[in-house]
Amino acid sequence: MKLLLARHGNTFSPEMTPVFVGSREDMPLVAEGYRQAERFAELIKLQQSKISAVFCGPLKRTRQFAETVISTLQLDLKVEIDDRLDELDYGDWSGKTNGEVEAMFGESALAAWNDDAVWPSDCNWQPSSEEVVRQVTSFVDDLQLRHLAHETILSVTSNGRLRYFLKLVPGAFEEKAQQKKLKVAPGNACQLDFADGKASLVAWNQSPQMVLSRPDRVHS
Repeated sequence: MKLLLARHGNTFSPEMTPVFVGSREDMPLVAEGYRQAERFAELIKLQQSKISAVFCGPLKRTRQFAETVISTLQLDLKVEIDDRLDELDYGDWSGKTNGEVEAMFGESALAAWNDDAVWPSDCNWQPSSEEVVRQVTSFVDDLQLRHLAHETILSVTSNGRLRYFLKLVPGAFEEKAQQKKLKVAPGNACQLDFADGKASLVAWNQSPQMVLSRPDRVHS
């Protein structure tokens, strides 16, 4: 089974100040976010992947991204909402800029999350990182029970949740953390393949725009 993972597109336009938005902030996509979804769909078309099912979390931004991909590809599918793809609740960081987080909780705390996915202590993040891993594992286990080995599944989620799919591939999470490459940019693509009960990492934080603009358009 091939699992395509997308981080939803932009929720902030250039004139807006980005802040931490988690599961309590149900922000819609801005215009660029919809364009990112269209480019993601074009990448799927380029790769000639036939999507069998589309899942997303309950937030508007993930649902709108998934629905735009379906519409662009003219798929005869409906988005399936799954709470196991919901964004984290960033607790006391919610609604704050990076600068505000650094001022209130320390520069090291922000860097630890961005680079190593280390959760800040006593900031009321929910659920626990252990529970997030359990949910991600459960979601993928259910996919493998429901879908055939040759099928391709698209799942749209958010930045905090998405990095924990790396936990399904032995050593992948630690490797990306060491490289400071855990974070996935808005609208970017990741891919995990599953065979004989084992997961392999095929792509991480791949920019559809960069792939589509390359002369050779080689998938990496």
